[in-house]
Amino acid sequence: MAAAYRQERTDPVSLECTFAHSNPRYGASVVAMGQEFDEVVGDQRLVEKERTSIAGRDVSVADFTGGVSCRASIDIPPGTLQVSVDYRENSPRPEDELNNVDEACAEAMNIVNALGPYLPERL
Repeated sequence: MAAAYRQERTDPVSLECTFAHSNPRYGASVVAMGQEFDEVVGDQRLVEKERTSIAGRDVSVADFTGGVSCRASIDIPPGTLQVSVDYRENSPRPEDELNNVDEACAEAMNIVNALGPYLPERL
């Protein structure tokens, strides 16, 4: 049997999983980013709303001003796991959707809390 081949990447790599939620309706994504936590949360388009920790990991919850989403970034060296939840301002069906950044951030934290026990040692 041949030995397994593994090649380390030197350039940042991102892997993303996107899903849709119903009741309330919103889109969300989980992205494994090949960038360090401080670099990710230092993005000028992010306005931090809260800094907390989950399962011993630093978490930054921020309004992404370059769009309509809340992003919860989790420090998992050597990269960052980011949960993004979209919202829709001025929705024609406000009772069915997330309508503002606070609602989106609450959902992002629900996802982060659910992922907490399953976070890897390294990203």
